[in-house]
Amino acid sequence: MDNDFAPTSIEPWQVPAGCGADGAAREAGGLRRLLGRMRLARRNPQLDVLTPLLSREGLIAQGERLLSHGRYRADGAALVLFDFADLLEVRDIYGERVSKALLAKLASALRRLAGRHGLAARTGPAQFAVLLPGLPRQAAVDATLRVLGTPCRIEFDAAGFDLVLVPDVSVDTCDAQSGSLEALYNRLSVALARYRDHEERRRSHLRRSRERHSRPMPLEPETQSAPASLPAA
Repeated sequence: MDNDFAPTSIEPWQVPAGCGADGAAREAGGLRRLLGRMRLARRNPQLDVLTPLLSREGLIAQGERLLSHGRYRADGAALVLFDFADLLEVRDIYGERVSKALLAKLASALRRLAGRHGLAARTGPAQFAVLLPGLPRQAAVDATLRVLGTPCRIEFDAAGFDLVLVPDVSVDTCDAQSGSLEALYNRLSVALARYRDHEERRRSHLRRSRERHSRPMPLEPETQSAPASLPAA
């Protein structure tokens, strides 16, 4: 994980009542929209099914074309990779309506970060990327923190509860050489996966250590007293 960003966490303070109980008509409308997006995605695999963002394939293809232009050929681009691992739990905990609204807000923030010249993509179930052409690494870090805050996060407010997602983030730059963007994407993905695995092992170790030290001490067996001697007759 990049040292400029904070680790992933989900911070629910109050669970909304009945946030997953959508009506049948709303469910039917949502299903029609989803099927429409899926048909569009099948026609154009460079688009993500659930958001207005590019897919991983679209990011690589359009990013390489973007970097081949003379304007960015010398400076290259910065790639910011986000892992919102806790996003996968949101639907199970809060329901489909909150999950869709949070995903839409996340997509909007990443498009704002990409601006007019960059590219925003959903590259996995909970992984997102923004390509910022012409920016060095530190400028990309600064731009990310300006849009998503410090620590880097997405906040969702609804009636009765607040939800905050803080992603694992990694960022680096690539040049205009063919294949360099895909190579950078793969390298950052591996780095985030290794960091996540390391954090899981660390948390598991701490949890086992706390459980071990919090176990009650075994009770000492009661001392058996010798029977009293009967007085002599």
